[in-house]
Amino acid sequence: MPVYREQLGDHPWTASILRYMAGSYKALADGTSEPKNVELAIKYSRKALELRRKLLGVHQDTARSHVDLSDLLVIQKEFKEGLGELEKALEIQRDVFGEQHKSTMDTLAKKMRILSIVQSGTK
Repeated sequence: MPVYREQLGDHPWTASILRYMAGSYKALADGTSEPKNVELAIKYSRKALELRRKLLGVHQDTARSHVDLSDLLVIQKEFKEGLGELEKALEIQRDVFGEQHKSTMDTLAKKMRILSIVQSGTK
């Protein structure tokens, strides 16, 4: 990562590397009780999202970063914040792809699954 930062600075590829790092920590966290890996995944996911918002704005990769962050927040049972990230992703996806695109529909389905988890937990 330091080489990418030094050579590229704020660049979409730097954001992609941050996303891959977050994904690696997420994979390490799956099935374990190691909260530090999820925390590191969230840290790098937020950095990737911040960089993509800055460099790309309304773009499919920015939407993907919102979805990635949402997935991690849901792992931590931060459902409200996770749903907020999905809403931001949906807003971008509707603008970029339209309502009927597979990415938009997948994100909407993910939102509905999280809402059903939240509702079943409050009953």
